[in-house]
Formats: sequence, C-alpha cells, structure tokens
Amino acid sequence: MSSWSKTVVGGFALVGLARAYESAVIRGSGRRIERLEHDVVYDEDLHFCRDGEPLFLVDPSNTTTVFFIDGFRIRPAVGMNRDWLTTMHRDLKVNIVAPVVGLQSMPYWLRSKEWSYVEELRQVIQVYDAYVAAREPGHRMVPVSFSYGSAAVLTIAAKRNPAEVLLLSPIPAQLALPEQQIDRLPTWIREFARKVLRAALEPEGLFRGRRMGWVQYILPIYMRPGEASGGWDVADRACREEVNAAILNGQELRLRDLLEIYDAMKFIRTRLLPELAGSRITVLSGRRDSIMTSETADLFVGQLRDAGCDVEHLVYARSAHNLLLDCEAEQVLAAIAERIGRVDASREPVVVDLTEVSIERS
Repeated sequence: MSSWSKTVVGGFALVGLARAYESAVIRGSGRRIERLEHDVVYDEDLHFCRDGEPLFLVDPSNTTTVFFIDGFRIRPAVGMNRDWLTTMHRDLKVNIVAPVVGLQSMPYWLRSKEWSYVEELRQVIQVYDAYVAAREPGHRMVPVSFSYGSAAVLTIAAKRNPAEVLLLSPIPAQLALPEQQIDRLPTWIREFARKVLRAALEPEGLFRGRRMGWVQYILPIYMRPGEASGGWDVADRACREEVNAAILNGQELRLRDLLEIYDAMKFIRTRLLPELAGSRITVLSGRRDSIMTSETADLFVGQLRDAGCDVEHLVYARSAHNLLLDCEAEQVLAAIAERIGRVDASREPVVVDLTEVSIERS
C-alpha cells in the first residue's frame, strides 16, 4: 500500500474513531440523563414534558398581551412560569402568549439533535405575527424574555416595533463561564477549561469563525455533580435548594448549545443592534449573576443605549441569573407588572398582512 493510500485510510480511521467516541459519550450521558428523568411523563405524540405545554390565556376584551419567551433548554419553561403568568392575566387583565420553542420540553433523544438559533427565531416570529394579525388595531404587545430568549425577543423588537420590551437576565454580546463550573470539572481538564472554554466564549475569542468548533466533539456533554446549581444560578441558598428539588435535570451542559448561543450573541451584536433605535427596553439583571456578570450586563445596556434605545436597567443586588426563582422574585414581578401597565398605546405594532403575499408557481 502506498504512503498516500495509508494516509487516506488513516484519516478515515481517525474520523471513525472520533465519531465512535462522540457517539459513546452521548449514549453514556443519555443513559444517565434518562435515569435522572425516569419520573418525567411525556405526551405520547407531541412529546411535551409534564407542565411543559405552551400557555395561551386570551380574553378578546383585553388590550395588552405579554408575549413571553423562556430561553432555557432543560426545563419545562412555560410550567415554571405558569403561576405568575396566570396571575398577571387575572389581575392585570392582559393576555398571555407563551409558546414552547426550539428544544424545550423535549425528551433527551429529541433534544440531543443539532439545532440552530435561527430555527427558534423563525418559530417565534411566526407565532407573534399570527397572533398580532388576529388582534384589533392598537392592541399593545409587550414581549418579555428570560435568558437566551432575549435573542428572539430582540428580533421582535427590531422587526416588529412592539410597545415595550422586557429582558430578564438577557444573553447579550458575550458570556462568561462561571468559575464554580470550572472548579467542578475533573482535575485533568480543569486547566483546559480555563484556557480554552473561557476564551471560546468571549466575543472575539477562539470560536470566532468556528475555528475551535471541534472542541464540542471532545466534550459534547458535561454532567455537573448532582449538588451543583449549574446553569440554574440561584444565589439564595433556600431558594436554590427548593429549585434543585423541583427541576427535571440540572446537570446537563452541552457545549454545542454554548456554540449556538455564541452565534446568537453575534447575531444580536451585528444584525439586531443597528435596527433597535427607538425601542423601549427594560433590562432586569442580578448583581450576583455568574452566567452573565454584572460587568457584562452594564456593557450590554451601554450597547443598547448607543444603538438609540430608551433603556432602563434594574439591578437586584441579592439575586443571580434566575431572577424569578431567587429571593427577590416578588420585587422583580412587581417591576414587570408596573411596566406592563405603563405601555404606550401610541406605538403601533407592525402587522404582517398575509393577503398581500403572492405565491408564484412555475
């Protein structure tokens, strides 16, 4: 066999080994995750997990709608927010539209597939347009997001001109890897994580241009220790224990998801910020947030203001990333309710008239 043939065969062998390794890691993690979620009940056909169905509370006489997008992957997103959304519908006389998007509320075998942030943006915009088109002229829309959901809600702000936008712990233009997550990694990859993963998540870091995208195949899924709060990031100990006891799975961390979040942050920075001039935005963040640091939050607010947005920044000193699950949740909900009540009806939302769309057939 010639040296060229040996090189080709060796290359194929390495690719095969890499794929086999990745598959083994995903299968092994999958078995562990399925054991963690053995009590979770999924719909037999649509595969929504329990309490993870979309929520639509609509009274035709109401003049305002809260359009809520949760950004977390591994949680029954709507279910964990159902109580306060239902309360606002009842007490504030506002409609609630909270769709389930992307990989949310799915069993492991479905959410382990590759995905793109663009899929979620398309889903959200379609639901938003369909709902607004059915409302009376002058109906006020208030998109609200949590965490990664900010990418979708800022897309609405840029493309559809809603009355006001509320961003809870938004994912902005950069993301810091929490120190406690690095410290919980096995010793042999701790320094690797510090040097590579941290740099990878910076806006001008190693993942720019996807040059380091191969890292996802070395560590596709990292399982946090059972006692770790992980991505839930709740500062108050009592609240954190309550959350950890209630969540489906707080241990799964996927590097692929971080890569997609990085791409979404770049999309916000390069495509959405220039289109947000005139938007009225309230940013709510926790000073003890280890996912989006306070410095990052301040930087993002500055970027929004530089883009011409009317921005209000509310900071909660004793809370971390999960504002609605932490010790200042009541103050956060009061701030949300106040801003929903002050919505300016003079801002006409953009309505997509589907009757003007023509379809050409060859």
